[in-house]
Amino acid sequence: MGQITYEPKRDYYRLLRIDPEAGLKEIRAAYRAAMRRVHPDLNPARPDSTAAAQELNHAYDVLSRASLRSQYDWRRREYLNHRRTAATRTRSGSRSRSRRGPRSVNHRTLIDEILARVASGLLNGLTSS
Repeated sequence: MGQITYEPKRDYYRLLRIDPEAGLKEIRAAYRAAMRRVHPDLNPARPDSTAAAQELNHAYDVLSRASLRSQYDWRRREYLNHRRTAATRTRSGSRSRSRRGPRSVNHRTLIDEILARVASGLLNGLTSS
């Protein structure tokens, strides 16, 4: 079987349309229903049916074996925790700014200064006539 990995685009639980807490009977029933949807013999007009059936077979193989499922769940949790942590870091402005260091130009102040100069020039031009 090789190394078990987690790829978010190919989440086996989402592929089989089951809850991560599902038992073996639920996994088996979901696998059979999904296979009916994509099996090449039942869907000859679908060009990707063979690849989809192979992916379902792999998902069922991993989720139906306790040792492989525990590895898969661990990798899945690690990915989701890492993603959650990364999202938290980007949302907290003070932490992310302190890592980048001080900005060389404060754009908001620069824009305010330019607008103030333009406005004072316009007002000076209107009052001098």
